[in-house]
Amino acid sequence: MNTIKTNSFILIILFLYSSSFAQSFEDEIGQHREKYKQDFLEDDHSPIKKKEDLQYLLFFKADERYKLKANFLKTEKLKSLREGIVLQRSWMELVILIWLSIASGLS
Repeated sequence: MNTIKTNSFILIILFLYSSSFAQSFEDEIGQHREKYKQDFLEDDHSPIKKKEDLQYLLFFKADERYKLKANFLKTEKLKSLREGIVLQRSWMELVILIWLSIASGLS
């Protein structure tokens, strides 16, 4: 019986400890947005120069339903973003050409 109480106590302590460091989604988004605003003020090329103008940056309410999982695939061979866009466009053009050739063969 004493073991059950001890284990229960340990589980409660662990739960309280882990939840005290957990950050809510809204808090996380709020911190990100504050850094985003600060970056506007520190960037030399920013269109926002005065802190008062940050009020015009409007955000949607933080909603965890809009959260999505994504995988990042780093491409080492590309020298620039423009090169990646050209490659992607070429790939899409190839797909369209194949689709058109198949469609014309069907008619």
